[in-house]
Amino acid sequence: AQLRAEQRAAREDLEREAKEREANFKLFEQRTLDRLRLKESELDRRAVATKESLLRELESERVGVRDRSRALAARENELAHWEKKLEVMRRDIQEREDKLRTVRQQFEDLKNKEV
Repeated sequence: AQLRAEQRAAREDLEREAKEREANFKLFEQRTLDRLRLKESELDRRAVATKESLLRELESERVGVRDRSRALAARENELAHWEKKLEVMRRDIQEREDKLRTVRQQFEDLKNKEV
């Protein structure tokens, strides 16, 4: 009878220890899951912040590229304007040189007639 009582007490002790270990394990598991959720949440916040930051940088670069593109187009238009002006001046110079040659030739012809 005493042996059975000791066995029962030992079994109850083992069952109590097993329940305590299981409770401790569940508590540890819950704390671990909570920490993981916190870390995951923090990583999500960081990822969102990084994404937003990168999107802002990208938009800023787009604006910069757009501005440089407009400035380049304006310079190209200005260059085309000056090229047209230069071509008009070249034609004007050519016409004046032709007139000058004609006048010189006429002068030479008159000079030769007088001689």
